[in-house]
Formats: sequence, structure tokens, C-alpha cells
Amino acid sequence: MKVKGYRLFKRGKRSSWYIEWERGKAESLYAPNLKDAKVKAMQLIETHLKKETEADHIALSKLLDLFLETREDLATGTLRMYDLSMRSLITFTGDKPIQLITGRDIQLYKKDCLDRMKKVSLNTYLTYLRVIFRWAESESIISTIPKELKNVKRSKRLVEVFKKWELDLILEAAERMEPDMHRIIRFAMWTCTRRAEIRNLSYQDVDFKRGHIRIIGKGDKQRIIFLTEGAREAIGQEKDIGPVFRQYHLATISQKFKKLCRHVGIHDDRHFHNLRHTGATQMLESGIELELVQDMLGHRDIQTTQIYTKITNTRLKDAMGKFKY
Repeated sequence: MKVKGYRLFKRGKRSSWYIEWERGKAESLYAPNLKDAKVKAMQLIETHLKKETEADHIALSKLLDLFLETREDLATGTLRMYDLSMRSLITFTGDKPIQLITGRDIQLYKKDCLDRMKKVSLNTYLTYLRVIFRWAESESIISTIPKELKNVKRSKRLVEVFKKWELDLILEAAERMEPDMHRIIRFAMWTCTRRAEIRNLSYQDVDFKRGHIRIIGKGDKQRIIFLTEGAREAIGQEKDIGPVFRQYHLATISQKFKKLCRHVGIHDDRHFHNLRHTGATQMLESGIELELVQDMLGHRDIQTTQIYTKITNTRLKDAMGKFKY
């Protein structure tokens, strides 16, 4: 006799019924008749299957550890973002097995995040979570990733750029108040580099003879940037070894920059990263080809770079309004 694929049998006319889990492994049902044996067998099978399923479940924290073991070659900052993103989800859902994470869980998590962070920050977390979940899918840990892990929609706004007179005021104030920040700001303006790229730049990465630097960007991707006169002056005197710029914490660079902005009367929502946007826009307005700007910024997809063409088109439209005969 079989119940859900498991064999039921008796060892003698007066003995109890047994259930055979696998060949040579059986368990007594303590049932003298077949009817009771079937009921008890169903109960045992459900318990047995539940234990097997739970044994296959992997908690989110354990999944994170397994995933990071496969990504040891990534930059420290990238590994930290994977950790922060998963910890954010665990804080909301608890350390549930990934197999029990539902689309509803993700929807509620996104709603909770939007009460305390900007959409761009949430989308950053979701991007890293999708990579982890896709890895789990590729390893057959889950059958599919929740479609709710997609990014939240953001209103399309042009990036903010500085006007020349604003940069002049910021540079003048920095030269007087924060000489180290003055060098950092000038370098960012002329190279369109990120905070971390600037802080991590060492003299070993500067080729003074050929006039270029080697930048290690996101994901440890390397690119070469040729130095303009402004960038070369920001680097300063030639040295063989050591960091080029003062080793501020990244948050300190942002705080000092915003303080300088407020000091000169720029009170709107401007950030250090806007220097990168400004430099890219100026490159395009100076006639440098889009593909070259893409290479300098280190963008993988040219569509990311094309956002700056929208800024130049907007400026052109404004300028044409002044066109008269």
C-alpha cells in the first residue's frame, strides 16, 4: 500500500502498520488498522516534508554571507553597499529565509523606505538587492526573483550644474578658508572625478611626463584621464609616492563643500557631485564629442552620458530666445 509515494506495510498479522521512508528505513505508525495508518501516515508525511523544506531554507543574513564569498574581488565600497542594502531589508522583514520573501514583503519594504529616504537612495538599495536575488536564482536557491524588486519611478529632472560666477565665488572662498578643499574642488572641476576617486588618487597614479593620471573608479574599473592645465595645477608639485590630496572622509568633503556654498550664498540643494555634472556639461559645450566625455566620466552606457546633452540643449533654447536681427 502506498500513500503519496511512501510504502505502508505490516510485518505480521498482529503487528502495527509501518511507513517506509526509503529502502531499509521504516517507522511504526502505531496503527492496528489500515484506515488509522493512512491518517497517521499523512500527518507524518506533512511533518517530514516540512522539516525537509525548512532544512533547505536560507536566511537572508546567511545568503548575504554566501553571496559575498563569491564577490571578494570587488571594491570595499561596493561590498559595503551590498551589506547595507541587505541589512536594510533584514531590518524591515526580519532575518527570514529568502524562499519566504514575497512580492508583498518587497512592496511594504519600499513603502517604509520612502518614508525616510529619497527615491534615488532606495533605488540604489534595490539595485544591489536585485544582484543578490539574481545570484540566488542562478544558484537554484529560489525559483525566481520578485518582480517588485524593480526600481521606483522618479520624476525626470535635469541635473544641477554650477554657473561660472558661482564656481568663482566657491573657489575664492575655498582658497581663503579651506586650501586643501580648494585643490580638491579645482581638480574635480577639471577631471569630472568622484569624491572617492579623488581621495584615493596617489602620486604613483600620476604620470607627470605623459601628462595623465590613472583613475580607479567604481568596481575597480580603471581609466586614463589626460590633465588640463587646471588639473595639473591642482595636483601641485611632483612627488613619487603618497596620496595627492588630503585624506578627508568622503562625508567630510561633502560637508565642507556645502559649507563653502552656504558661505557664498548658494543655499539650494547643491552637492560636491554637481561639480562632475558641471564639468561634463562644459566639455560638451566646448565641442568635445559625447563618446570622449563618456570615456572620461567612466560611464559604461552612453545613455548615462546623454543626460548632459539635454542640459546643453536647454541652454541653447534659452540662448536662442535672445537671438535678434
